[in-house]
Amino acid sequence: MIFVSEETRRLFEYLNAQQNFSVLHKGLPAQPFHEYCAAHSREDAREAVGAPPGAKIILNIGTVCERKDQMTLVRAAALLREKRRDFCCYVVGLRENLPYAQEIQKLAHERNLDGYIKFIPETDDVRPYLRAADIFAFTSHTEASSRVLLEAQACGLPILTTNCGGVREIVCEGANAIIFPFSDAPALAWHLGDLLDNHKKRERMGQASRHVFDFLLSYEEMIARYESLLWGAWMSDDTQPTTRLQNVP
Repeated sequence: MIFVSEETRRLFEYLNAQQNFSVLHKGLPAQPFHEYCAAHSREDAREAVGAPPGAKIILNIGTVCERKDQMTLVRAAALLREKRRDFCCYVVGLRENLPYAQEIQKLAHERNLDGYIKFIPETDDVRPYLRAADIFAFTSHTEASSRVLLEAQACGLPILTTNCGGVREIVCEGANAIIFPFSDAPALAWHLGDLLDNHKKRERMGQASRHVFDFLLSYEEMIARYESLLWGAWMSDDTQPTTRLQNVP
């Protein structure tokens, strides 16, 4: 059994009777993100995604659904709007057929956020949004391990995040990330406001994100470790497919 975070593995440790659990963290192919950021300025990306002039971009990426709790970001944006107008939230990953998608858009409209939140349908290429963003806000309740946090770090973004599954194994709290409680819109709004007001802090955390990313498992290292684990299982006497097939009619 291979898990993508220690935290997820611990949830199932009571089932580990054969002591055959392993943890293999995700590795991200970083080159497409680095190449995109090198080839496109933030201004180019902002223009490509239709960012409002002068607005700082707060980004959330992931299927818009209950477990990712983007509703908390909408509520935080409503609190921010009471005091300021210099931001726009991009929520990337909308599926119109999901009831939650309809609920969250209704809430945004009721809170007078039509010009302050943009709901973007699911897309195969999130790089323009990452390049255009100033802050990455991650609101999930449940994850095994988050790929999008790796992407945000590869693109050098400061991160606000819940303590979702495996998050502390990906980010460095206090350096490139600030962790806030689940569904706590006032806390998220406060941290967003603090980062929006502090360019140097955003820049410092963004630089730290790149350093953190460089210390994480690379994509090539991940593949090599999967290969090693799979070959080890194949060569083990009690797990060879030929042994199991002897009992198949």
